[in-house]
Amino acid sequence: MSNSNTVVEYNTFEKCNGEVEVISNKSCGNVYRGNLFLESQGSLVMRHGNNCVAEGNVFLGNGQPYTGGIRIINEGHIVKNHFFGGLTGADFRGSLVMMNGVPNSPLNRYNQVKNAQVLNNVFYNCGPFQLGAGADAERSLPPVSSVIEGNIVYSEKESVITAFDKMDGIAFKNNIADAPNAKAINGFTPKKLDWVSQNGLTLPKSQNFDYKLFAPAMTAKRGVSWATKPATKKVVANEVINVQPGRGTLEAAVKKTKGNATFVLAPGKYELERGIVAKFNMVIEAQNPADKPVIATASGLEKAPGYVFKAEAGIRLTVNNVVISGKDNSATKYAFSSPSEDAPGNYSIYIKNSEISDFNNPDGGAVFRAAKGTLADTLMVSNSVIKNCFRGFNLSYEKDDKGKYNAENIIFENSVFTNFSQWVLHYYRGGNDESTIGGNLVINHCVFNKIGSKDKKNRSGKLYIMEIRFEHSPKEVSRMTTEELRDTFLVEQLMQDDQLTTVYTHYDRLIIGGVKPVGGSVALENHPELRANFYLERRELGIINVGGNGAVIADGVRYNMKKLSCLYLGMGTKEVSFTSDDASVPGLYYLLSSPAHLNYPNRLMTKDEASPVQLGDPATSNSRTIYKYIHLDGIRSCQLVMGLTVLQSGSVWNSIPPHTHTRRTEVYFYFDLPEDQRMFHFMGQPTETRNIVMRNNDAVVSPPWSVHFGCGTSNYTFIWGMAGENQVYSDMDALKVTDLK
Repeated sequence: MSNSNTVVEYNTFEKCNGEVEVISNKSCGNVYRGNLFLESQGSLVMRHGNNCVAEGNVFLGNGQPYTGGIRIINEGHIVKNHFFGGLTGADFRGSLVMMNGVPNSPLNRYNQVKNAQVLNNVFYNCGPFQLGAGADAERSLPPVSSVIEGNIVYSEKESVITAFDKMDGIAFKNNIADAPNAKAINGFTPKKLDWVSQNGLTLPKSQNFDYKLFAPAMTAKRGVSWATKPATKKVVANEVINVQPGRGTLEAAVKKTKGNATFVLAPGKYELERGIVAKFNMVIEAQNPADKPVIATASGLEKAPGYVFKAEAGIRLTVNNVVISGKDNSATKYAFSSPSEDAPGNYSIYIKNSEISDFNNPDGGAVFRAAKGTLADTLMVSNSVIKNCFRGFNLSYEKDDKGKYNAENIIFENSVFTNFSQWVLHYYRGGNDESTIGGNLVINHCVFNKIGSKDKKNRSGKLYIMEIRFEHSPKEVSRMTTEELRDTFLVEQLMQDDQLTTVYTHYDRLIIGGVKPVGGSVALENHPELRANFYLERRELGIINVGGNGAVIADGVRYNMKKLSCLYLGMGTKEVSFTSDDASVPGLYYLLSSPAHLNYPNRLMTKDEASPVQLGDPATSNSRTIYKYIHLDGIRSCQLVMGLTVLQSGSVWNSIPPHTHTRRTEVYFYFDLPEDQRMFHFMGQPTETRNIVMRNNDAVVSPPWSVHFGCGTSNYTFIWGMAGENQVYSDMDALKVTDLK
């Protein structure tokens, strides 16, 4: 890496949002001084390069979300004489961040922090320092030979520092923390300080922090001396155009208009022969809000338009107090459409005080569709009713998982959504991009009624939820709070009325799920995350019923399932649905799916047909019977193994003596546990165990490196499952109870 010796000074960076790095330093010997960073959702980042100096800058977040300070990577950087105020960012956007590094790092990753100096800075009401940020299996080198000295912190948080790795490579000297709520302030001397306001900055009185240090960053005169301020553009009000009802009248009015306009519609019906393309800022509103005009595509057209409204890039489209109906022409698929694919520039659509209904084209029809490569700044629905539609707002086409998405802000407020065949919103933001924040979804005071009432084949009772969870290393897990541990490994509320609820864990790519059919059949619908033509195109599935009698229909074959029956469905099974015999005692279908590369035949097995194995001893409260369902001794599969363990009366411990198997993850599903009782599931490395408190019908993921055993406050039953080529289990690592800590 080469010296650039660049100086960046006396600039203002105001609301520089959309990227984690407001400034990304990528060379050596640079200086950043006297700059003001105002409400910017990012940081000054020493991304690459060594021996840079940041001094006398001011970072003001004013409590805005994601606002950050300075992030340090690489060697020899000096951060001194700054004011950081009201910054709320965490992780990579903290007020002060020191990253973990990558051993033998390539240039495009993260070199270890060495010889960093953080000196004489003021942090007022900011989030905690983020030290060792990004620590994981790859970024395993914490900062070394570094110093944090002479800094003053005022914080109302419970902690001043969040450490993601060991911090013995950082020396803390002469730092003061005025932190009345902090439980621990290691590296700081606690001290109550007097704070005074000086020209917009809150500084500690009598601590030798003079406002003059920060004055250059706070001056109102910014930029180069030779620059001239561009003339302020005159804001021109929208032209107001009155339109009468009829066939083609609204289209004609729009076609004649060249600039921003408000179209005021008299009461009546407006029939469109072509969709309206908004090429300029446009408002469509009622002349009389009490008598809303109706906008619809005309019936009997030789070629119906695909949409009612299409927004072009760079414009703002608003509809207010109107009715938009798809009832007259089902060939019109969308009420609203985005610009065409890959159109540059963003746009916004606002739906206010309106009613949208009857967009029911079964070939992907929706209230709104966003094309791939388009970005809406804002999609807002407020004080409106949207009903009787096949789908709602479809923003699901950015499937490359590169961090792209179709809307920055989606806001639903004070609105009613009722009677949708599939879903109201499909908002996909894939990828593991650490540099961007969006998108943002706000749903406030809305009603959702009869959503997912039919699937693609007109089958009722279907709503599909899939949550994606990523892997974590043992080091990361050891630092988790109880809530973080539960969010990462506990799977709750699987059995919801008429829902297919699943969690896709990146541990062995297992999918854990639950189905509770009450109002009709529930289909096993494909999900975009699978990147498959159908759910079991490259997967296999185990199903165990833990509720009332019911049936699973797979490719037209009905499998009647009473309680504790197990059904295996092999790779290639295309259509699967679940039903209950009695809605008052519904079936409760627990699902576990793994990747597969070979096809095995579908097969049903009852508990009486399974191979029982007696284990444990009443003397140690772990007497239990194991029933092997999907196993070498039962139903053959490609990789999936699944079975049942029943605890005998008086026994409460399972899977004792403990063990690990670092070649496969194991998932437990606990059931038949009284509602007023609890399970204590133990996991973690043998020498650093943690526990998760669980309820009836909860599942838990135990990573390959983790122990997995539990104890209940009453006896219970649980399903165990895992996946791997070695189904003999000759590769388990046994432990003694005395090995545990």
